Order: sequence, then structure tokens, then C-alpha cells
Amino acid sequence: MLLRVKILGISGSIRHGNSEYLLMRALDAAKKVAPELVDTEFVSTAGLIINPCIHCLACVDHRKCIIKDDFNDLFDKWLEADAIIYSIPVFHLGIPAHFKAFIDRLGQTLFAKYLDKPPKLLKVIGVITQGTDLGGG
Repeated sequence: MLLRVKILGISGSIRHGNSEYLLMRALDAAKKVAPELVDTEFVSTAGLIINPCIHCLACVDHRKCIIKDDFNDLFDKWLEADAIIYSIPVFHLGIPAHFKAFIDRLGQTLFAKYLDKPPKLLKVIGVITQGTDLGGG
């Protein structure tokens, strides 16, 4: 019996533009490979509130981040997925600040959640980056 695969696409853009377009095409292509076996979900971080990690280390005690914003919902989706595709624009030689905050908190929260027991999870990760101006891409 073949198992279904869940692919989560996360757009790290602050607006609904090229990064989302490219990610949607990648998710569509993945779904077409084996529609009966592949589930895809698209999440845009545009409009989400994701604050930076304040290194309070409360996640070590609680096994989750205690900052009240949109991070924990996205973190739960991240944990459930078998594969992740990030699509991130390059603005001013770097990635958008809210997406950097997500990546920072993701690492710290994963470390804290599995402090006592190593995770038995392996994810396939893909990254799409693009930039269209000087200092981007």
C-alpha cells in the first residue's frame, strides 16, 4: 500500500507576487505527478504576524513557543507535512524580515520540542528564490 504524501508550500513574500506564482506552479506540478498520492497545501505569510524570537527560552519549559502570534499555527502545519517548499523573494540582498523570524523561531521551537527525545522526522525541503531588481536574486 502506498502512503499519501503531504507537501506544504510556504510563500515568504510580504505581498502576493512572483514568489507565490512560482510556488503555486511547483505545487501544481507535484500534484500532477501522482494526484492520488500527493496532497498539497499553500500558505502565504503575507499578512501573518510572526514576531522575532526573543530568546526567552520558555519554549524549553513548554515545548512550544509562547509568543502569541501566527507562528504556532504555521509550525503545526510544518510538523504535519512530509515535504516543504519555501518560495522566498530576495529584497535588498536578503529575505523578508517576517520570514527570517519564522525560520529563527522554527529552529528554536524544534530544538525545544525535541530536547528530551530526538525527532523521528525527515522532511524533503525545496527552496525557490527570485529577485527582479538590483540587490534581489
